[in-house]
Amino acid sequence: MTIPHVINLQFSESCEYNVSANQCRFAQIVPWTKDVFIKNTTQTSFTPTNPKAKASYGMVRKIASQFSKAEKCPKDIKWGTIHGHFLQKLNDTKSPLTQGQVVKILAMKSLPSADLKAMRSYKKLVNLA
Repeated sequence: MTIPHVINLQFSESCEYNVSANQCRFAQIVPWTKDVFIKNTTQTSFTPTNPKAKASYGMVRKIASQFSKAEKCPKDIKWGTIHGHFLQKLNDTKSPLTQGQVVKILAMKSLPSADLKAMRSYKKLVNLA
């Protein structure tokens, strides 16, 4: 069986690339071995090049995703609450969230109590309005 509109490119003996006209992306085809699986595992932590540099939006999303799925996350605190809280810290003009702070937060097992208290007080304030 042949697939139409597929071009096979072979760059080395162990690596083959397929270019599909309808998908327009490269797919690397390699034999699945234990070594390949270990090499392709994703990195769960990162080391910032400049810890004092401003954090990125993706880092805020990473914090929200990590702690919203954690077992120790309180039931009243959802992904959007965490995301909004740290996004506000990121957009602060006087002292924005830095990459070093993000690394410290991600290394914790649960959210800091000061942040939880701030999130809950903001939710109460919004409910009053």
